[in-house]
Amino acid sequence: MAQVWNADGTGDPVVLTGHKGRVLCAAWSPDGQRIVTASEDGTARLWNADGTGEPSVLAVHTDRVGRAAWSPDGKRVVTTSWDRTARVWNADGTGKPIILAGHTDKVCEAAWNPDGKRIATSSLDHTLRVWNADGTGEAIVFPSHPGTAHYYVAWSPDGKRIVTASSDGTAWVWTINGWPEMRASLWKRIQDDFTPEERIQYLSETPEEAGAKMAE
Repeated sequence: MAQVWNADGTGDPVVLTGHKGRVLCAAWSPDGQRIVTASEDGTARLWNADGTGEPSVLAVHTDRVGRAAWSPDGKRVVTTSWDRTARVWNADGTGKPIILAGHTDKVCEAAWNPDGKRIATSSLDHTLRVWNADGTGEAIVFPSHPGTAHYYVAWSPDGKRIVTASSDGTAWVWTINGWPEMRASLWKRIQDDFTPEERIQYLSETPEEAGAKMAE
């Protein structure tokens, strides 16, 4: 369950019950009238913040839902799941979600660009991805160094940069504008640090090719 409290500590909380597993995340809509919750039961739920009415249940994920975030205009919600996808829902509960698929491991976090047109997702697959929120086109993939998982992601107020919190004890700041031109050179620099085992795993090289590259 989730509980809504008066910030001054007075009164009893509004109790939001219905999830069948632990509630992992809760977020207010921009207008403060609704709350979205995400749960390990594989669903997200949209509630009236005052507890009235029945929640809308967003239930298509096939594994636990770890995060949920409102679009800046409050009309959509994005959820992330251990099923390796993020999904974009209409906040009124109508229609089918847009599925953002491409990550190869659990999706940890999602954040809306300030203009609501793009979504950034972070994953245990060691990548940050930027998607068109309407599901069109291909995601831009920002590869991190192997072994580094991005657990948190947030946009700068101007929508030109993204910061990720990583498992290696660092935060990375990514520049979005100009990324297609930067991607090849950045990926090349990352590859130069690969071990032979990483070259085999991430670049599909044979042991002989990986060994020859390391000998250069």
